[in-house]
Amino acid sequence: MNKENTNIVSEAGTDPPQSGIFSICLFCSGNLGLITMVVRYMYVNELNKGRHKKIQVINQISLFCGFTAIGGMMVVAVYPMSTVSLAHDVGAYTLFILGLTYASLQTLVTYYLYPSYNGLTICRFRLTIVLLCLISLVTMAIIYPVSHAEFKSGNYNHPRRLKQLGERGFRGLVASSTAEWTLALIFITFFFTYIREFQAILFQVKICPLGYHIDEVAIKQANERQPLLNEQV
Repeated sequence: MNKENTNIVSEAGTDPPQSGIFSICLFCSGNLGLITMVVRYMYVNELNKGRHKKIQVINQISLFCGFTAIGGMMVVAVYPMSTVSLAHDVGAYTLFILGLTYASLQTLVTYYLYPSYNGLTICRFRLTIVLLCLISLVTMAIIYPVSHAEFKSGNYNHPRRLKQLGERGFRGLVASSTAEWTLALIFITFFFTYIREFQAILFQVKICPLGYHIDEVAIKQANERQPLLNEQV
């Protein structure tokens, strides 16, 4: 087969305009992920109400891991693989490892909330997602470094980001990429398990103006925990 007829696989999201679209998608997904994590955190806090310290601590740690994972996603959005590969790899592994940690801790919280607030089915379903993510992550972490080093050891007349069928490490890189996207898609599925929970709650943001002009001094409003001042009676 002639070289010009060889199948060429380009790494996605590395060149304009697809790199810009890819970064926008990651940014929007990251913000949706943050909102979802905050709502889930507040929901668990409301259910627990400080009764079980271990649930409270695990919920707080999982939120921190989730926020850090989203930070890794933002790094991936800013640094595509073709720009600063080290920053891209650090952001990607931060996203995957801490994202998996978040899902694992929230699955543990789900088991702690059984049977009072959820059934055993959702516990097992979330655990299955976590295990599938773990398998994909381990597969990617093992195959990618070996295949990448093998590919870099070859001599090529084309940019290294363009890989051709039959080159050293090509099949391993394809397998690693498959595991990476499988991990990403399965991890997204974990957030869809919150749908039924979120349908059963009412989330409100209430605005209480302390003044009606920007030059006015804010007036603290009295509530049932504050004594009324004489001039307010």
